[in-house]
Amino acid sequence: MENESNSSICTSKRSIIARIWPLLVYQASCGFFIGAEFINLIPLSRMIWPNDLYFHSIEMGGMITGRLWTDGIMAIVWGWLIDRFQRKKIIFRGSIFVGIFIFINMFAPIGGGTPNYWFWLINRICIGFFMSQGGPAIYSLGNDFLEKEEKSRFFGLLLITFVIFQFTGMFVGALLFESGYWRVFLLISAGSYFLNATVISRFIKEPKRGIREPKLSQILSTTDARYEYKLNRQTLKSTTFSKSNILVLLEGFSTNLIFGIIDLILLPFMQSEPHNIAPSTTALFQILFSVPGSIIGFIFLAKLSDRIGKKGLKNRVIMVLVSISTAVFTFLMIFSMPWPSLTPEEGANIGMIVQYPIFFFIGSMIFMNSAIIGLYALNQGPIIQELNLPESQGTIRGWNQFIEVASYGSGPLVGGILLQFVGQNYQSTIQFVVLFTIPGILLWVIVYFIIEKDHKRVQDLISSRAVEIKEKYHWNE
Repeated sequence: MENESNSSICTSKRSIIARIWPLLVYQASCGFFIGAEFINLIPLSRMIWPNDLYFHSIEMGGMITGRLWTDGIMAIVWGWLIDRFQRKKIIFRGSIFVGIFIFINMFAPIGGGTPNYWFWLINRICIGFFMSQGGPAIYSLGNDFLEKEEKSRFFGLLLITFVIFQFTGMFVGALLFESGYWRVFLLISAGSYFLNATVISRFIKEPKRGIREPKLSQILSTTDARYEYKLNRQTLKSTTFSKSNILVLLEGFSTNLIFGIIDLILLPFMQSEPHNIAPSTTALFQILFSVPGSIIGFIFLAKLSDRIGKKGLKNRVIMVLVSISTAVFTFLMIFSMPWPSLTPEEGANIGMIVQYPIFFFIGSMIFMNSAIIGLYALNQGPIIQELNLPESQGTIRGWNQFIEVASYGSGPLVGGILLQFVGQNYQSTIQFVVLFTIPGILLWVIVYFIIEKDHKRVQDLISSRAVEIKEKYHWNE
């Protein structure tokens, strides 16, 4: 039986940050470690194959894809466990094991070519195995920590925390990899996960499932009553795999495949000939524009999303459509800009780069893109939570994470193959990517017309269960 609490950190009178800050610490650990992966693909390729002058795009893409595919598959298993057992214990143990495998990664050999590559690949797969529990656990806990009208701000804070530490990890990781101290970066990352486990153990109080549902909150918060329903075949079919849920899951494949490809090709595009922008300069460039864009986007769009979303889930669907369409357009603009040719020495000198006015225009595109992508995260998460029962939050997040991670994880591999196919032509690759947005947009349009019916089915089930719980515990309003 879960050791549930309806007080302490989950008390709704406290600020949102006061209730969820341990979850933000977990996001920070993830963001810091993951941030260094993409920006150091070329340096890592050179470390493993020092005698090869070309970028091993397929192998490097395969390493990230291996971790992400493992993450996605295991998320389904973790989601099922999280809906049945204490979430705090699962996320605590997962953090410990992620820290252990990152620590082991410090002893990875380099310079030996393909045999050394297999060590890196297997280690990253092990990291993905345990890292995957974080998404379903945070999703489920967040659903019981926060009121419905706070959900966009919750997902916004998760996004902002991840982005800030992702780009911090990019910058710190780039500096340490460039200077040969990549093991120091891994030591810091491992330590952050051990710290994260300590925070979770000491400061998270397990909330009652369903305590933030308006029809259940009063009885669950004022009595010993518990929401003990478990997902079964009937509710799985009627709610978790409703038409809206299935379409949103399928849309996630299209959208995250795009983001995965772009993340692979954007940074190597900036770092390769003839641009030659150094990894540390690339990270600083991203920090100057991406992080402020995400923060300002959160400040202006989170409360707006909650306010508009409160009037109906259809409004959140519209905001998702605006986000996807605008984000892809700005990416196309970024790759179409006349980037200047630089020597490696010039690319490592931020003072030299800022002398080119075009970089400020590119930066403004990155700024706008970061803000508008946030609109997707601010609304997709609340939509999925509203379409599912309290006992299926971990399960639906597990499936959603599998779809997103499998597609995003395939992005680097697909991007690497596309780059090889078009002869390392980044502009041609991004034109292929634009075509992948069409299925996702069409799926969201269909969701717009059917979402209210599926949402009503979930609310009717919760209403009937509220009556059953009140009768079971002889509760009178």
